Amino acid sequence: MSEAIETAKQMKLIIEALKVEGHRSGELIEEKARSTMAYKVARATESVRAKDGGMAVTMIKHHAEGAAGQEEYAMIVAVESLKAHWARMDNLKAQLNAYQSINRHLSVS
Repeated sequence: MSEAIETAKQMKLIIEALKVEGHRSGELIEEKARSTMAYKVARATESVRAKDGGMAVTMIKHHAEGAAGQEEYAMIVAVESLKAHWARMDNLKAQLNAYQSINRHLSVS
């Protein structure tokens, strides 16, 4: 198979991967927003409970953070997943750019 055809096939695969990643953007952004909201609500709820329970003011923040640990975990995973998504998009774009340069060189040869 010629290099030009192989290059075109690789470009097509990368374009398809970019489409798939592009469709994921919205759902990953939604997940980040949902998990951040859940974490903040859990922390606020625990802070109020601790304060109503008579806990020392200096301990309320630490107690609330500990009680909202699962929500914080979900939030961190969502944030990092979104960052990885953007990095993958940039990586795919760079690969496509490289193949476009190769293709341009092959068509001139």
